[in-house]
Amino acid sequence: SPAMLRRMSGDGATAHDGAGLQGKLAGSSSKFLVLTLNEGKLRLPPGRLSAAVAEAVRGLPEGAVREAAAVLVARQEASRWDMVTVPVPCSCGSPSAVGEQWDAAMTGLGFASKVIEVGGFGQTRVALYAKDGSEFEPCWQYSTTFNCSVALAVVRHRGSRLLLGSVHLDSHTKDLREDPVLAAIAEARAAVGLDAALVAGDFNYTMEPTARAMAF
Repeated sequence: SPAMLRRMSGDGATAHDGAGLQGKLAGSSSKFLVLTLNEGKLRLPPGRLSAAVAEAVRGLPEGAVREAAAVLVARQEASRWDMVTVPVPCSCGSPSAVGEQWDAAMTGLGFASKVIEVGGFGQTRVALYAKDGSEFEPCWQYSTTFNCSVALAVVRHRGSRLLLGSVHLDSHTKDLREDPVLAAIAEARAAVGLDAALVAGDFNYTMEPTARAMAF
């Protein structure tokens, strides 16, 4: 939601909606791609995932993938079959639990260095894949396993702190939909400070619509 992103972004930071997001960080600019997918707890064979990723990036502006520094992968209702720990390169210092097919798909796009992955064995998961992992330093992470689930990470990039998030906000009341992610972001800001935020996922505002929800 662009409105939620505006509320979450700190002073001096900007975020634009769409598949290619640009955050103005520390006087320079870096471009990021954001891929978000609600997997419906279905297993994603490598061929099916590769086709989905190819279709997702096919409509991007020319040069978007080439110019991007990293890809944020936000997953909701992720299948446990895809959460086998495998020893793939990860600059965060731990093995991958996101599933080797996602690692292969991102490597195929040119983003072979996984900077961080948060979510444990929860269904809402966030990962950052970079072309050059040395440009990013993980410094904070957070996840919940409730119905309104949140997976967040903060990384340092070119002197600034960037919040990355995957959310599945699904509730009959607007407060339960919004409060988990906003509270987690406030905790991140208090712990390490924030300069920009990129959050994607499944926002469900169909139950008991309110003026606040409809504004999104």
